[in-house]
Amino acid sequence: MSTSHVSFTARLLSLVLSLALTACGGAAPDTSDHASPSDGASTGGETAVLTFGDVAFFADGQAGPVLFADGHVEMEGETIGSFHVDGRLVSAAGELLAVLHPDGTLESDALGGNAGSITADGTLTHGETVLRFDDAGNVVGGPEGLPGLRAEGVGPSSRRASMFIIALFVLSAAH
Repeated sequence: MSTSHVSFTARLLSLVLSLALTACGGAAPDTSDHASPSDGASTGGETAVLTFGDVAFFADGQAGPVLFADGHVEMEGETIGSFHVDGRLVSAAGELLAVLHPDGTLESDALGGNAGSITADGTLTHGETVLRFDDAGNVVGGPEGLPGLRAEGVGPSSRRASMFIIALFVLSAAH
């Protein structure tokens, strides 16, 4: 395995551990100036921005986090955080880590505020970088691509939430 792949895997595992330990810190992202979509579904008072499925993430064949259909995220059998249908990512300790707004804007103080956008089909755009899943769940795109990063079990309805996890990894590596 090349040095870049080892580093890549180490960064993914580091991100997962930081979620588990709530090391991201900082104030909660400001959600006050984002309007809800006029056609958004609502579940229990929350506007549906994300839907989930059982998706396992791998970097160079090494197991990473697992996203479950109820939105919780586990690593090695331990809950490290949870996604909510309204687009919030909350650590296991209850700290708000990031928000995906109805318009697709991804916001996280730990990632420098506006961290790009994720479309309903799971395409991440951050500056010049565009990432998406191929039919096999591999992450493709970007200037160098991301060989070895894949989401097993990702489907049309879970692509946006799955790319949210990928976005946190890719963007945290840049900070």
